[in-house]
Amino acid sequence: EHLAITCAVCHDPHGSDNPAQLRFSIDVPDEDQNLCMMCHNKRGTPDPTTFRGPHAPEGPTLLGVAGWWPPNMSFPGGRVVGTHGTPEANPGLCASCHVQSFSVEDEVGVEFLSTGHSFEATPCVDAGGIPTGESDCAPEERKYDSCATSGCHGTPELARGLQINAENQIAADAGDLEALIAQIPATEFDDEDDRYTVGEGAQFNLELARVPGAAVHNPFLIEALLLATINEVESRYGLGAPARTGVRSSSWVHGGR
Repeated sequence: EHLAITCAVCHDPHGSDNPAQLRFSIDVPDEDQNLCMMCHNKRGTPDPTTFRGPHAPEGPTLLGVAGWWPPNMSFPGGRVVGTHGTPEANPGLCASCHVQSFSVEDEVGVEFLSTGHSFEATPCVDAGGIPTGESDCAPEERKYDSCATSGCHGTPELARGLQINAENQIAADAGDLEALIAQIPATEFDDEDDRYTVGEGAQFNLELARVPGAAVHNPFLIEALLLATINEVESRYGLGAPARTGVRSSSWVHGGR
């Protein structure tokens, strides 16, 4: 049975060699050694034996190795790494954003301390800056301070704008890919035929791009996967390019800090 996430999942009450009695390190860019990625790394790349798509792919996405890589996609070192997954720029990796503590003074002058253990990188807050506990709110109702204090971005406002731009661009690319996938013969989607087709890889990447937070964890990887997959699908199946819903450009990533 599924168990609740309790303190002891991450912390060893009997002590450890890591800060804050953490069971494993949080600053190692390795899916097998990083505390957060040990759970958030179940199926970041396709498993040809199952029809299931991505499952807890955040670790591989952050480190730039997730997804189905089309034959026409190649990057040095086999990774597409962004600022969030770079220990030099973001030493705490996942925890830099998802475990940020801060204090807020309420309307009567009482200090409210948020320990960051809601694991919301950009928590929803009320007019006084106190977390509401909700997870579905507009960008302007979120607190982006962790994006700046982590060292990744200059200001919270810049981080908010980059997120909106990245999500819009990736949503447009994903829409284009979905339109192409709809034209692929149904025979290309069969998890019992002992082959992994371009169509199945394209479906995996579409689902990966739509995992909550994917556009933030690594927009460089997600957009590269989508564009390379669109080109591969068009070439492999002789499909015409769909009417473009997005701009075929990565202009939004320049000056990303």
